[in-house]
Amino acid sequence: MSRRLLLNFWHFSLLIVLSPVAVAAAQDDQSRCVAAHAEAQLLQRRGALVAAREQLLLCSQKQCPKPIAVDCAGWLSEVEQSSSSVVLAVSDEEGRDLVDVHVSANGTALADKTDGRALALDPGFYQLRFEASGYQPGEQSITVRQSEKNRIVRMRMQREPLLQKPPVTMNPASLHRSERAEPGGKSIPVASYVLGGV
Repeated sequence: MSRRLLLNFWHFSLLIVLSPVAVAAAQDDQSRCVAAHAEAQLLQRRGALVAAREQLLLCSQKQCPKPIAVDCAGWLSEVEQSSSSVVLAVSDEEGRDLVDVHVSANGTALADKTDGRALALDPGFYQLRFEASGYQPGEQSITVRQSEKNRIVRMRMQREPLLQKPPVTMNPASLHRSERAEPGGKSIPVASYVLGGV
């Protein structure tokens, strides 16, 4: 058998072995596309536009069936127009920018750094909490409107108060002592001075 025929034989054998694997992978891709297509619609109706966008990015890919990909691409455009974002601007008392700030929205982590990038948020009410080492936590309530892009949210953080030493307290008995001490360490009653003066 010639070398060329042998190579062709091996290629044919590989196709026979790999074809079930390829078919299974294609079926998995189609299942993911169908699931993302359905999930994106539900999320969009609930106003969860950030999560809907992630699903639409999945089902609009080329490996998805064409009708599903076309639907998802159209919805993706709508969701991106309706989505909102904020830019967090955090500074200290002197107005210097702070970057190492952990921010949560309604108790869920939103960002570990405030580095000037826009953060996607679904429309709605949010209680933002800002935390940074050496600073007192700060909170701010905002309402994000649909299609509101790159809204700047400013927060000025106050430094933690310095720990102060407790004040020195005097013994009350020593404050009201009516005796004076001699150089030798013995005390002389005040009455002795009075009698000596008389």
